[in-house]
Amino acid sequence: MARVVSSIAQSVLVENDHFTLHDDRGPAPSLPPDPVDRDLVHADLGHAVFRSAASTHYAAVRVELWDGEPLRSTAEGWDAKGAVEVLAGSAELVLGPVVTVSETARLSLPVPGRYRIDAASRGRADIQALGPGSYAHGVENWVIRIWPVG
Repeated sequence: MARVVSSIAQSVLVENDHFTLHDDRGPAPSLPPDPVDRDLVHADLGHAVFRSAASTHYAAVRVELWDGEPLRSTAEGWDAKGAVEVLAGSAELVLGPVVTVSETARLSLPVPGRYRIDAASRGRADIQALGPGSYAHGVENWVIRIWPVG
């Protein structure tokens, strides 16, 4: 049975409706990649970009590293969910905003390689109702689960 081997939790500044989890080989993109749809999460060149329901607020984010695919889904009790695979070129992921340089949380991976990312969020309607620029803390919550694949 798969289990959580490590985790990080941080209040992350959401800018331009996005935040990122990227490998530490380089900085996050200066602007989030423009996805072809409104997915909750998408992958691009060694990082995952997460789409919030609003901009300029602080999302409560918990990232869990699992040693295998979790048995339970994060779908229950969450407003939205999404999943992608990302190729991590280093053994450390950095959680943070897409533009502003700020204190970031770091998650160590066992090895560089391909990982599955399963993300879910809640509080989306509440943060959207506050509108952009609220700087609210913890209204939108995220759980992001990562595990190695193939």
